[in-house]
Amino acid sequence: MANIRNSLVQSSVAKYAGFFLEAISVMVLARLLTPKEIGVYSIAVVVTVIAHLLRDFGVGTYIIQTKELTKDKLKSAFFVSLVFGWSLAVLVYLSADMMGDFFNEKGVSEIVKILSLTFFLSPFASISVAVIKRNMEFHKILYITVGATIVQSLTAITLAYLGFGYISLAWSSFAGAIATILIVSFLRPKEIPYFPGVHHFKEVLSFGGKISASSIIGAVGQHTPTVIIGKFLDVHSVGIYGKVEATIQLFNKSVMEGLKPVFFSYFSKANREGEDIVYPYLYIVSCITVIAWPFFLFLGIFAEQIIFVLYGSQWSEVVPLLQVACIGASIWMFTSMFEQVFIAIGKVNDVLRFQIWMVMLRIAILIIAAPFGLFAIVCAALILPIVRTIYVLPLLSKILGFKMSYFSKPFILGVGVTFMLMVPLALEKYYLALGNLQILLISFPTAVLVWLLSIYLVGHPIKKEVNGVFNKVLSQRK
Repeated sequence: MANIRNSLVQSSVAKYAGFFLEAISVMVLARLLTPKEIGVYSIAVVVTVIAHLLRDFGVGTYIIQTKELTKDKLKSAFFVSLVFGWSLAVLVYLSADMMGDFFNEKGVSEIVKILSLTFFLSPFASISVAVIKRNMEFHKILYITVGATIVQSLTAITLAYLGFGYISLAWSSFAGAIATILIVSFLRPKEIPYFPGVHHFKEVLSFGGKISASSIIGAVGQHTPTVIIGKFLDVHSVGIYGKVEATIQLFNKSVMEGLKPVFFSYFSKANREGEDIVYPYLYIVSCITVIAWPFFLFLGIFAEQIIFVLYGSQWSEVVPLLQVACIGASIWMFTSMFEQVFIAIGKVNDVLRFQIWMVMLRIAILIIAAPFGLFAIVCAALILPIVRTIYVLPLLSKILGFKMSYFSKPFILGVGVTFMLMVPLALEKYYLALGNLQILLISFPTAVLVWLLSIYLVGHPIKKEVNGVFNKVLSQRK
């Protein structure tokens, strides 16, 4: 566990640094660009998302998961990345005008053409990044993340300030891709080949096909609301919904994106070496929920203050939608590591079948709810995490070989800590007659202190990690 803790610290620092820089960029851009301009960019990103997932074709996951990684396998992985990356670059560019016509928005076409350029670049970084993650050298991911985010953020803000509008976001993505390649070239692992090969082409293609199918289906489900809202409502609504999603994703960006790569690498390693993963999995679920549920409680209670501080008053429509979305995100967190565990132990087909059904359900729900407006869409989406939880928990219990009752402890402890936070936060919300920023500056430290007290009162396992942090800080001060 010591090794995984070190990797978690490195990965989390990388994600926190990237998240902090990105958050500053988002706050500035929300004041430089209108909801419509951000909505145009959101649509362009969504319509290219499938191509983005096919671009890597599961090569990164293959490199991390395969039991024996040879130079020939890396050459074949590089070849697959080049073939798919460059082919998709051409296809995306040629289809840009058609995408713009579909949404009756010329800006979508302009952005898609610029984004297609990043497809040519990605193979020159993706293989090295995957090997770095396999080796659990997450300090290198920190350098890559921070460097690329700084370049991308500065490019976006500068161009937006100069009046380039939505196109500034497209060029910032291209600048970020260039920065990633340059940084990776300095951190390139020695085993990375300079030329592609085809010796294990079929093996990479077979595994990558399943992973890509799973990723595409998941992405279609995730981004379907943007497409449906853009088609049935308007671009302004896309921008509003995009901010709801972006705010909900604060937890994923600040916490989960730092944890998932490490846990996937860890579960894959444990599976390769025949180690038991039941206890680590339940421990991880317990720690994730006791952080996530209080986070979304805080986000829901102080939604108005957070939106006004982050984005400004022009985004006030986001507030009621965000409060509903926090409920769904809280339910989702209990099964958030499902895909990582199943892919790590080779159950890709199970993930694929599940995601197909979930996407079909999501599309049906959204189409039914769309005529009733944006609020109806967000409310109807609550059905999805409920169905996911009902299906996934028994499946995890069966495949990993433990009783369903094992889930009760992390659930009860997480709920207990969350309820202890509810009263003080609600009192601060309704009785502090202060400005938005002042309320947050008082409420957030209070929430942290109450959370720390609560985990000790209920005896939550995460107190072991908290004690470790405190002891490390105290030892360094001595």
